[in-house]
Parts: sequence; structure tokens; C-alpha cells
Amino acid sequence: MEQEYGHEAQEVLLELIVGDMELKIDVYKIDRHNRCIADVYCNDVLVQEMVLSLGAAWYAPHFGENAVFEERHRIAKASRVGL
Repeated sequence: MEQEYGHEAQEVLLELIVGDMELKIDVYKIDRHNRCIADVYCNDVLVQEMVLSLGAAWYAPHFGENAVFEERHRIAKASRVGL
């Protein structure tokens, strides 16, 4: 939350997951700080892809390389969308 645009990113997430949404959290790794690294689905839509496409997050390959996430981030950045 203390990163630049942290509050704006939180607002985007809150807008995505309001109401009667079905959330699924698939934890696939615990990092060195004992944090869960997970894929989050909201009504079967991968939230990470959505927030990257909206420019509300940065792609961080050190959590695991993902070509789709990298592409979503690149397109949003090139389009000057979001952050």
C-alpha cells in the first residue's frame, strides 16, 4: 500500500471484486518473507491479468515468469494506461 499508486491499485481491485463474486485463490508458492504467492480468480477471470491490463499493477518476474502477465504489462505501459 505504501508503494507509489498503492491506493489507486487498491481501488481498482475493490471495483473488480464487489458484490456476489466467486473468488478462488490458488497459492502456488510461499516466498522468503513467508508471503503467499497465488493466482486469484474472480468469477473465473484471472485478477492479475485484469489489473495488469488496466495498468493498475506492475509485472514482477521475480515472483515467477509469466509471458501473458509480461505482455499485459507491456501493452498497458505502451498505451500509457493506468499507473
